[in-house]
Amino acid sequence: MSVTVRRVSGNDDIEHIVSTRKVYQTRNYELFAFDPTNRPVTKRNVAQKIKSLEQHGFLEDFPIHVVRGDDGKLVIGDGQHRFAAAKELGLPVYYIFKENSDVTTDIRVAHAYSIGWTGNDFVRHFAAQGNENYKKVQDFSTRYHVPISIAAGMLATAHASGMTAVDRGHGFKIGTFTVDPKIEAKAHDIMQKVEEIRAIHPRIRALDRSRAFLAALVAMIRSKHYDHARFLEKANEQVLAFVTCSNVPAYLDIFTKIFNFRCHSDKRFEFTRTGSYRLRKRRASEDT
Repeated sequence: MSVTVRRVSGNDDIEHIVSTRKVYQTRNYELFAFDPTNRPVTKRNVAQKIKSLEQHGFLEDFPIHVVRGDDGKLVIGDGQHRFAAAKELGLPVYYIFKENSDVTTDIRVAHAYSIGWTGNDFVRHFAAQGNENYKKVQDFSTRYHVPISIAAGMLATAHASGMTAVDRGHGFKIGTFTVDPKIEAKAHDIMQKVEEIRAIHPRIRALDRSRAFLAALVAMIRSKHYDHARFLEKANEQVLAFVTCSNVPAYLDIFTKIFNFRCHSDKRFEFTRTGSYRLRKRRASEDT
């Protein structure tokens, strides 16, 4: 296969051929060598590429870039993780020769000025292709006014855990993300409760700009000792207790105090990221 690169100049619509490069294919992995000046090859990145190659194969339109080294080896300038993944799977490697011998400089500069896809970009892309799972993420994000990462995290795990957790096992960036109907129903129920808490006062809605605040609300609502009617009642009585915090545990501490306000000691509970626990002793600070 040959790749012809063309450029249109001015208004004359004349195409000038810049270069024509032949794409080669081989399973002889011993022909190649890594460039020691390139970034290290990591197991994590290789594992991600393996998942992609298992789904789509090694795409001929995206060959790795190599130059001939002094020892005759084909030194990989761009595509070293794809190469390692292809070798692991026994797939053929597609490659082209870079005319400029300083291929790693070209790649480094290209990556320095590139802008990677965000979670929003992946959702728009797959939703536009008609993927119903990604449409559900879009709709959830719009309906409840939450970031795409939170929407995807909740529809995958019912936690407001964000894109990182989704990427670890749900194929979000390669189009294989799926929404479990049981988790979806639970996520909607949680967010409807969040909406009712938001509606209590503008002061509370203002805090919703913080992901930590939303994650703390979701963690509390999911806990076994949470009583939604009780929290709404106590929150209405203590609007001023809602203040900005820097992390999830700090918000959960505030929610605990609000929930336990003027309650008998045997009905007091503490909310944490991992669940809720009965408080054995009365804390004076909770009555103030």
